Amino acid sequence: MSIVAALSPAERSAFFPGALDAELTALTGPDNTFNRTAPGADWVAFLAVRRPQVVVSHWSTPPLPADAPDYLRYVAHVTGSVRNLLPRAFLERGVRVTNWGDGAAETVAESALLLTLATLRETQHWGRELHERGGWRKGLGDGRTLFDRRVAVHGFGRIARALLALLKPFRVSVLVYSEGVPPDFIRRHGAEPVESLAALFGSRADVLVELEALTPRTTGSVREEHLRALPAGAVFVNCGRGAVVDEAALGRVARDGHLRLGLDVFTAEPLPVDSPLRGPAHVTLTPHVSGPTPDRFPHCGRQVIENLRRWEAGEPLVSELNLHAYDLST
Repeated sequence: MSIVAALSPAERSAFFPGALDAELTALTGPDNTFNRTAPGADWVAFLAVRRPQVVVSHWSTPPLPADAPDYLRYVAHVTGSVRNLLPRAFLERGVRVTNWGDGAAETVAESALLLTLATLRETQHWGRELHERGGWRKGLGDGRTLFDRRVAVHGFGRIARALLALLKPFRVSVLVYSEGVPPDFIRRHGAEPVESLAALFGSRADVLVELEALTPRTTGSVREEHLRALPAGAVFVNCGRGAVVDEAALGRVARDGHLRLGLDVFTAEPLPVDSPLRGPAHVTLTPHVSGPTPDRFPHCGRQVIENLRRWEAGEPLVSELNLHAYDLST
């Protein structure tokens, strides 16, 4: 079986350090790594010569030929979405695909909780007071706790379900809306379904976490009337996809202070320097870093090694994508 790895040296070092690199080399062979940054690198020619059954791919891997080469059987993607790597037709023709799966869900959920707590506790405001103004504490501020709050979640994929587990110690009640998700499935995970997006935003929630997948139907689906339906001073967190939200409307809400915002994702990335989301003390920002942190990268590499061994043995693969999961990825 021919396996090739299409990784940059930096990616290989971060995701396959030490013994993991040796294991990957043992599976691929010493000359079956493609580095697009190398002089004269030609991805199409590399594939044509080696005709691999398996490709280990990463952020830097060039797109695969659109016609799904007949020799290719499996794509082991080290990171997240494969939409820019291969078209849907690959899966339709039976090419199997895996990615980092639930490992990312946990860390994105952790980041959503972090932004929720940081925004409630005004860490952006107090950080500026101490770092930039050399001040201390002028009054008590308007910090709030997460305990016993009403939390709404838009979306109910892996990340949302991981977030529910993290929220349990805070004794929150959780409302959920995600189009197409059966109400009984939501209830089995300890949350209460609502019938529409308008009902979710109009539920008087103290915190709303945006985690819905980006699809043609959800793009721009969170509009200004939804944001303004939340109570004044409520927290809106987005660790899902920026383009689900009308960002111009979000900027207007940021300017007038109707909501406290905790944002990790944006429609345009990097976030423009002149974005109205930059600056306000009630807006907490991170630069799309909610996925696995660098200390978790070797766990992603280990899962790829495990899946390659499973592939060789004819065993079920971990975190395999189906057509539905592909359609929900961005």
